[in-house]
Amino acid sequence: MGPAEVTGLLLGYDKFYLALYDDPNRISMLMEMVTEMIVSWLRKQDIEYGGMEVLCLGEHVPHQVNPEQMKDFILPCLKAVYSAFPKAVKIYHNEGFHSPGTFRSSSSSG
Repeated sequence: MGPAEVTGLLLGYDKFYLALYDDPNRISMLMEMVTEMIVSWLRKQDIEYGGMEVLCLGEHVPHQVNPEQMKDFILPCLKAVYSAFPKAVKIYHNEGFHSPGTFRSSSSSG
């Protein structure tokens, strides 16, 4: 599971979604801690099993928040996890709809 999913499970999804509005600084800090924990856990697996070839993160939260919240809170955490394992093939799993601009960088056009 990805950082937003784990954070939602830790807090309860209702509290997680409310905190995005009511306490964004705290939820951001918690998501950073969760991201670090996920990277540490995956690194341990990487060492124990002789290298990570594929990294798949499941997130069901991103399509339930607005695009700005996705960009501000969730996307940086996903990028941090994926970038920690540069050689692995990356798979992103989400069953929801994202707006067309959700994953575009600010320098993208079209």
